[in-house]
Amino acid sequence: MSESVLVDVRELSKRFSSGTLAIDGLTVEIPRGKTIGLIGPNGAGKTTFMSLIAGLLRPSSGHIIWHSVSGERDVRFAPQNPTFPKQSTVLECIQLYGSLDGFRGTPLQEECKRVLNAVALWDERTKFAEQLSEGMKKRLSVAQALLGAPELILLDEPTAMLDPENAVRIRHVIRAKSPAQTVLVSSHNLAEVEEYCDDVIILQAGKYVPHASESMSTSTTLQLTGKHPLPETWIAELERWQTIEYVEWQKGNRFVRLTAARTDAPRLLGELSQSAHAAGIEVQSIQQGETLEEKFLRATR
Repeated sequence: MSESVLVDVRELSKRFSSGTLAIDGLTVEIPRGKTIGLIGPNGAGKTTFMSLIAGLLRPSSGHIIWHSVSGERDVRFAPQNPTFPKQSTVLECIQLYGSLDGFRGTPLQEECKRVLNAVALWDERTKFAEQLSEGMKKRLSVAQALLGAPELILLDEPTAMLDPENAVRIRHVIRAKSPAQTVLVSSHNLAEVEEYCDDVIILQAGKYVPHASESMSTSTTLQLTGKHPLPETWIAELERWQTIEYVEWQKGNRFVRLTAARTDAPRLLGELSQSAHAAGIEVQSIQQGETLEEKFLRATR
């Protein structure tokens, strides 16, 4: 097993007493030190998968093999809809969770202050947790998941239904993780996942959906979009360029998608723009790489 793998999932299945098969023979690796997006349609099994990894559910079959530094499961889970003890302040909640993690005395107080500062809730520590806004509750749940600097942090829809300010705070926390930590974050916001995740795991009907990893490929895609349908003569010119491996275009389309060697992409972007301008094309956008939304739709259709 590669040292780059933190959790090795093999033939994992979970069938509930109702008969629902939520996870179906899932085999996947969670890499060490990365931020991984967990995406899929509603009912794909994302929350069930996270609950199995966290040890909150027992698998019906299969194996979850940990390769943590301690040799044991080292994970914290921030659920999508967190709940907190009634009549407990923000600080009391974190102190309770910290004590369950083995913190005592001064180290407990220091750790509580660290994680509450990380999610900008230290100044709200005397407020009752159950009276917090939904955004603050999400941040408190993330703070709980940060306690003890676990090797794996599971975040289930951490920015769902949040206002932009709270969503930005959560994204900042995710980006600020230590290089030794792994974050697995489920989300329906594909643009957000694409912004801060190193790679994605796609689930559909409880199964892993294979997809090409752009970062591991020697080729990349470039897409140019014009304000008007692109001239057929210009497309024919592109097809003669030796640096372009493949041209995907249909007559009447305003966009063209090109495949080229990743090493040629930076130079090709400039040449593509200059060529389009010389051909009288009003360019609306040029982008490199397939968007995560395109990858997701192609993989799950």
